[in-house]
Amino acid sequence: MPRKARIQFEGARYHVMSRGNRREFILGDDDDKKLFLETLEQTCDKMKWVVHAYVLMGNHFHILLETPWANLSEGMRWLQGTYGMRYNRRHGLVGHVWQGRYKSPLISDEEDGYFRTVSQYIHLNPARAQLLSKKDPKLRDYLWSSFPKLIGAPSKRPFWLSTEDTLRSYALPKDDATSRRKYRDRMESLAKACIQGELTEEQEEARKQLERGWYIGEKSYRDKLEDALNNAVEGRKKGSL
Repeated sequence: MPRKARIQFEGARYHVMSRGNRREFILGDDDDKKLFLETLEQTCDKMKWVVHAYVLMGNHFHILLETPWANLSEGMRWLQGTYGMRYNRRHGLVGHVWQGRYKSPLISDEEDGYFRTVSQYIHLNPARAQLLSKKDPKLRDYLWSSFPKLIGAPSKRPFWLSTEDTLRSYALPKDDATSRRKYRDRMESLAKACIQGELTEEQEEARKQLERGWYIGEKSYRDKLEDALNNAVEGRKKGSL
């Protein structure tokens, strides 16, 4: 991501990803994953973040989050720093836990398709990694993603996990049993296609685009971001005179 793109926005959506140092399994067992989710919940409470999707994958994580305040950097420092200290304490270790700076491309708000693509990418990680049952693969059986919670009863979801935009991106207007079932069936079908190597060329190309760049969207979205970033940089320069 260009240095100037680290300027933050209110109400922005990001696809945040970070890996363990030297690709080590810093989310290796169930207790590590529970500890990370507890720390993420505390971060959301402090920073007022809204999480739309997440997955924990052993040596890395993905989160689709929204920042009502312009505080992604502050929140990520707290999340990664706090989890790092807790992880080291639990395992009797010292030193760096995370591998360099996290990635956080901005997601276009011009249409729901980009949001949906990122959400799918995150939730399909266990299928791509062949972590589901080979006999009867079900995405809902992977407990360390938001998918089982999104399709379950609202009363059992954490306060920081939102379903409204996810369902709307599939043209499902309400968080009711019918909409959740339709969403579940669509994602389970994609998971099976992913495992069997039957995703379309368009879906594969979308996946590749998510793995590079500092924004996710059309060129018009990039232009809008660059204008906003340049204006912010100019404002800072004038303020320092």
